[in-house]
Amino acid sequence: MKVKINKWLCPHGYVITLFGTIYVRDKKTYERVIQPYSYIYNHESIHEKQANHQWLKFYLLYIWYYVKHLHWLFINKKAPYLFHPMEIEAYYNE
Repeated sequence: MKVKINKWLCPHGYVITLFGTIYVRDKKTYERVIQPYSYIYNHESIHEKQANHQWLKFYLLYIWYYVKHLHWLFINKKAPYLFHPMEIEAYYNE
């Protein structure tokens, strides 16, 4: 997978995988992602395997799960992300 720097696409502190490319916000994060055995790179690689080259289906399913858990937003700001089944699988397999 390619890793690119894009400060407009990524919020501060986040890494995003879009269509098989990892986007990071700054050079510091870029250096952390490309080092050997990086947990960030591994996490994003798991998302690529989950998508299995069916990116549209993956993103629709990802958004659906996020919206499904949106009511937990009142409990914790990151709850919809943390309880997302695809994220749970990615964190478990890091």
